[in-house]
Parts: sequence; C-alpha cells; structure tokens
Amino acid sequence: MKLNWLKTRRGQNLLRLTALLATAVLVGVWIIAPLYRRMQRQEISSQQKQMTMLMTSAASNLENYLNNYRKDFDVIRANPQFVEGVSEYIATGQQQTLLDFLDNYNAATGSFVADIMLTDAQGRVLVTTRKEGPYVNLTPQASVEGLRVYANDEGSLYLAISALVDTDYRILSMVDVERMCDDTSSLVSVGRRGSVSLCHSSGVMLVHVDRQVEGKSAVESWRQRYPQLDLSEEERLLERQLQGEKGTAVFQSYWWQEQPPVPGKKLCAFSPIWIGDDFLSVSVVADFDEVMAPMNQALLSIGSVLFILTATSAVMGTLLYSVSRKKKGMEQENLYLRQLNESLEELRRSEEKLRHFQRLETIGTLTGGMAHELNNLLTPIMACSMMLMDDVTPGQEQAYEDAWEIYSAAARAKEVIQQFTALSRKDGETTMKNLDLEQVVSDAVKMAVSAKPKGVQAVCQLRLEGRCLMGSETQLGQVILNLAVNAFHAIEQKGGEGEFRVTGYLEKRQEGPGEWAVLLFEDDGCGMEPEVQARVFDPFFTTKKNGEGTGLGLSIVQSIIEGHQGTIQVESSPGEGTVFTIRLPVMMAAAPGEKKGQEEPIRVLLVEPNPKVLLMLQKAFGQEGCKIASFQRQEEALEALRGGDVMDAVVLGCGTPGTAETQFALMARACCPEVRILLLTGFVDRQVVESERKGIIDSYLVKPVSAQEVLDRLRSLFP
Repeated sequence: MKLNWLKTRRGQNLLRLTALLATAVLVGVWIIAPLYRRMQRQEISSQQKQMTMLMTSAASNLENYLNNYRKDFDVIRANPQFVEGVSEYIATGQQQTLLDFLDNYNAATGSFVADIMLTDAQGRVLVTTRKEGPYVNLTPQASVEGLRVYANDEGSLYLAISALVDTDYRILSMVDVERMCDDTSSLVSVGRRGSVSLCHSSGVMLVHVDRQVEGKSAVESWRQRYPQLDLSEEERLLERQLQGEKGTAVFQSYWWQEQPPVPGKKLCAFSPIWIGDDFLSVSVVADFDEVMAPMNQALLSIGSVLFILTATSAVMGTLLYSVSRKKKGMEQENLYLRQLNESLEELRRSEEKLRHFQRLETIGTLTGGMAHELNNLLTPIMACSMMLMDDVTPGQEQAYEDAWEIYSAAARAKEVIQQFTALSRKDGETTMKNLDLEQVVSDAVKMAVSAKPKGVQAVCQLRLEGRCLMGSETQLGQVILNLAVNAFHAIEQKGGEGEFRVTGYLEKRQEGPGEWAVLLFEDDGCGMEPEVQARVFDPFFTTKKNGEGTGLGLSIVQSIIEGHQGTIQVESSPGEGTVFTIRLPVMMAAAPGEKKGQEEPIRVLLVEPNPKVLLMLQKAFGQEGCKIASFQRQEEALEALRGGDVMDAVVLGCGTPGTAETQFALMARACCPEVRILLLTGFVDRQVVESERKGIIDSYLVKPVSAQEVLDRLRSLFP
C-alpha cells in the first residue's frame, strides 16, 4: 500500500511537474507570442524605413545624375555651332559641322556619355558620334521627352535621354547604365543577399542581381527559364512599380543568384524616378530572414531560459519583458548614436569642402577684380601715350621716345595681367581673336629656337601675305613649341646635328571658297617606323623612355588644330626625317579705312565712364569720318536712343563687373534692332562669354586696348 501510495505520489508529482511545465510553456507562449509579433512588426517597420532611406538616396542620386544631362540639352540647343550644324544638315545633308560639335561635347563629358546622336521624329539615327554603337532599341517608342533603353553589340545597356530639336528632330545622349549605377548607387548595401534593381517604365530591367534578365522583361524571362515557379507575387510587385507607385512590400520570391533559384521571403522598398514624362523604378531588396535573424536568436535564447526555469516562470516572464525592453532601447540608442556620428562626420566633411571652395572662389574673385582694376588704369595710360605719339612734330624725337617707353611698359603690364586672369577663368572662357598668322608663327618659332641644341640649325621661311586667323595665340604657340621640341629630340637621336625648317605658304581650298595657310615643320632627324607613324597622334603613346614623356603632346596638338577648323598630317621615313603638314583656314585682313559703305559714314554711339579713354575714342573715330555721339553715363546714352537717334554701332565701356552692361545692351537692341554692340571690359568672366554666345553683344575686347584695335574689331562686325 505504501509503495503504491509512493508510486501514486510520485505520479502525482510528475503529473504536477508536467502540468507546471505545460503551464509555464503556455504562459511563456502567451507572453512571448504577442511580444514577438509586436517586435517583428516594429523590426519590419524599422527595416522598411531604413530601406526607404537607402532607396530614396539612390533614387535622388540617379534623378540628379540624369537631369544634369537633360539640362545640358538647353545649353547644346542654344549653342550657335549646334544650331548652325543642324541647319546645315537640314539644308544640304552635310553633317561635318554638327558631327564636330557632337564629338567635342562627347569628348568634354568623358566616359559619362557613350554617344550623342541626332534622330528624326521616328527615331531613325541621322548623325552620330559612333563611339560605342551601333545600338538596338529595347523599349517601345518613347515620347519626345521620354526615355529609351538600348543595347550595343557587346550587350552593354545604355539609357537614351532625348530632347526636341526644331519640330522634326531630336538629340539623344546615350548614358552608360553600368557607369551611371556605379557612380550613384554602388555604395548602397542591404545585407549579404540584398540588392538594388532598376527598371524602365516599359518593364525592361536595367540593373538586377540576375544578370540574365537585364535588357528584358524579368517576369517573362523567368517564366521561360523556370515554368514551374510561382511568380504571382513578383508579377504584382512589378505591376505596382510600372504604374509609378512608391512604397514598400513584403513578398514571397526566389533568390535568383543561386542555381536553381531558392524560395525566400523578401523586404522591398521602391520608388519612381521621373525624367521628363517618363520614369525609371528603383527598388531595394533585403532578405526577410536575414533582417529578422538577430531578433529570432535573442527570443530563442529567452524562450530556452523560460522553459528551464519553470519554478520561477512568473519572475522570468517579468524579467524577460524587462530584458527585451532594455535590449530594444539599447539597440535604438546605439542606432541613434551611429546615425548621429555619421551625420556629424558628413557635416564635418561638407564644411571642410565648403571652406576649400570658398577659398578658391575668393582667390578667383580677387584675381579677377585686381585684373579688372589694373586694366582700367592701363587703358588711359596706353591711350594717352598713343595720343602723345600722334601729336609729336618733327624735331621732338625725344618726346616720341618717352611716349613710346610709356606705351611699351603699359603693354608689358597688360601681358602680365593676362597671365593673372588665366587663374580665374574656366576653360570655356578662353577667347579667340583675330590674329596675324605670320606674326604668331614667327614669334613662336623664335621662342622655340631659343632652346634648341647647339648642333641644330633652324630656318623659318613664311609667305603668308598678312593673312589673318581667328584663334588662340597661346594654343597655336603651344602647337609650334611641341613640334619644335619633337624635331630637336629626333635630331639628337640621329647624332645631334641637323636642320629644322618651318615653311609657310598659301593654298586655295578645293572643297570651297577661301584659302588654306599651309605650315610645314620639317626635320632631318631619325624619322619613324610605319607602325609608330600610324599611332603618333594616339593619347599616351610615346617612344621616349619612362619619365621622359607622357605621350600627350601630339594628341593635344591634333586637338588644338582641329579646334581651329584645321588639319594636321605626318610623313616620315626611318633615318630620313619627318614632315608635319598643318592646314589652317585664313582670311584677308581688313583694309585700313574700310567704311560701312562708300558714301554713308558709320554712326557710332560711344559710352565710356573714363573721360580720357572717351576722348581717345572720339578722336580716333572722328579721324575715320564716323558720326559720333559720346556719353560717360549709360542713362544719358539710353535717353538719346529713346529720343530717336539711330546708330549703326555701340562701343560700350565697362567700369566695374556687373549686369548693368547686359541690361544696357538689351535696351539698346530694343531701340535699334540692327545695331552692332562692342563691349570693352577689363575682365572676361562667364557673363561676358554668355552674352556673346546669346547674341546680346556682338563682340568684346579686353582692356587696355588701343583705338586701332577698337576700329579694327568694329569693322569686322560689318559685312
């Protein structure tokens, strides 16, 4: 009986223990289940917010990246060379002018734009740079401002951004998709299995972890490859994206980077990027299990402790809740501290970069302001010294020499100031002016010959008959110096003794009216092999030893010559020497004393705040027989124009940099639509260059200037 009772008691105790364990488990489940669901929802919400932030950042970068190219279209369509090239192509079918402009723009953008092309309204390519093409259109016909996806022969994808030119043509920029994504979203990280996708509004996939669907409709491609898979949730998500929605989703899909694809639950945040009237959909995907793993592991440990400590289930339940709350608070606090630290670090880098840009801007502004003020001071010095030289009578040779010394010193100061202004100008502000080509070549050859080796004889024979060229004296000097240095190097390699000859003559153009100035640069040095001659203009190609040359010299020479609308050719034989032949388009210099017409004198309005410069211009234009109206204040000059005075030309002097001259030019054109406007400025900034490009002014000269320079430039403005 006692044994049976013990057995019964033990059975009862075991039963109680089992009941207690079951109760503890149920209580634990009752406590943990809602807590787990709440924490899961919070974790999902938190992760979706973080993914939305990542997606928004990537989308913003992509949108800014693409909109920058759309903004460039406004500049391209306003460029006179582009307008001229399109008009020439429409009228004659000739595409060289337009192709030169597109090539120059494509070279300026580097590797960011693969190709630029002109198409008709149906999308047929008319003019293209053909850098990466030909291309195959992967998307349906887009609108004028829409987007298209193309692929080249190598399978690389390109995004075509288009804009309307006239009513029947478009200009397209082919943006490299891989480079675009590397520049804008390569730093986005969403875990071990996470990824970033980019899809066109037509359903064509641009970027995806499964590379086999790029350039295709992802769902259709997967159906063909894996007909047994359930793609319904993928399809619903894609439909939302193609409708331009923005949001988040938790869906069942597959891990496409694994073969065969493995099922998996995913988190996704997506948003459209509107470019014109079309859009791309960018999405960020993360592994649901990977996101929830830390929380699951923590709750599993807590559940194990609750199951073991059955006797203190109530206490442990309370403790579990407390630990969970504290852990959540610590995670949030750690996350907050990390985000705060990242924000402070980003703020520090931004402030440092801003201070650097402000220092550069201050230096540029200070340099430009100093140059402007000094040029304004030199203008009356040069003007008065020239007037003194003009007034010298026979027997006053010493007075003439003194005036000449003043003028020469001011001219040298002008050259020094031009070097200062180069520090504050951008590349696009390099000025082209009318040059005496023979004088430019002679001066550059003299400079190059001053550094020739002892055994080299230099000969320069030019018969250019005073022809002029619109170009950059500095760049042409750089061309001649490069060719001379290469010739000296070739002669030294042959033995150190030889002859360097520069010959110039005129040649009629065969393809149209006008003349070429032909410049021959000959040497009897070591010459070149045919394979070297074929690559001589390639960037970074050099036959010199490491450290003795970069291989950029002749590439830059070719670029400069083509920028002056010329050509360069090379002929060479090993051991016999080399000949570089340059052809540049030239024109006749304007004859002194040319007038607008044989009978009618030019009516000129002079506006110059400096009275001495104004007096110089009055005297010079008076000697030319021009009808002159002169003012020191712009307001008085405008009153005269509004009063009915009709002028053929306006010479507008700039006192200080600003927008007043631009406003005056616009008002002057409103009063006299056919008037020619010449701006005299002490400093060339972007506003001056843009005013000339937009036709607000016809031309400009940089002070200090002589009266003859002003007269010559004004004559060139009249046909």
